[in-house]
Parts: sequence; structure tokens; C-alpha cells
Amino acid sequence: MSKTHRRLRGHRPGRRRTGHGRKPPNGLTARHTTAAGATIPHGYTEGAWGSFYRVILPLRGQDKRLFFNCVSDWGVAAAGLLGAILGFAAMGVLGAFLGLGGAIILCDQAMVRGCYIRR
Repeated sequence: MSKTHRRLRGHRPGRRRTGHGRKPPNGLTARHTTAAGATIPHGYTEGAWGSFYRVILPLRGQDKRLFFNCVSDWGVAAAGLLGAILGFAAMGVLGAFLGLGGAIILCDQAMVRGCYIRR
């Protein structure tokens, strides 16, 4: 196998090389910060409330995950109820069903994306 062939093996023309590199020198990337530069908390127990939960709740591991998943599920249910009420007020019975479904889907996706629900 020639040197050129070895060097180009696995190379995809027009695409950047991928691989494990070092972390960027400027700290957190855009994925971990908001537009204003503040860091995004991931879940209930990170950020300012983390130390409060560690003192107040004696939960660790799977028990803590199940507790906060239950809290998040109640939040999704409350959003669904609010969506159903607003949908009923706007469009009647059909709006109640559409509001319930839409609110549950959107709130659940937001909770999972923000790491508030961990399955």
C-alpha cells in the first residue's frame, strides 16, 4: 500500500476530518451557554438549587432520579391541563383535545431536552 493510499484511506472528499481533539481553549461552547453567555443548567440538581436539594433531600442515585422524574411528570400533566383549558376556551371540545395533546408533547420534549426527565 502506498503512502498516498494510506493517507487518503477513510478520507471523504469535501468533508472535514473528524476525530478526538482537545477541548476548545475558550471554555464552554455554544451548546452549553445561552445567547447572553449564561450557562444552561442541566436538570433540577445543577445550578443554584443543587446544594439546596443535597441538604434537604437525602436521596441519592436511582431514588433521586425517580423522585425528580415524578416531579417532572406532574409538571407535564399540569401543562397538559392548562393546554386543554385554553384550547376549550378558544375552540370548544376539539380545542380541548388539541390543546391537551399539543401541550403534553411540547412540554415533555422540553423536559427531556433540558434533562429534567431522565429515563
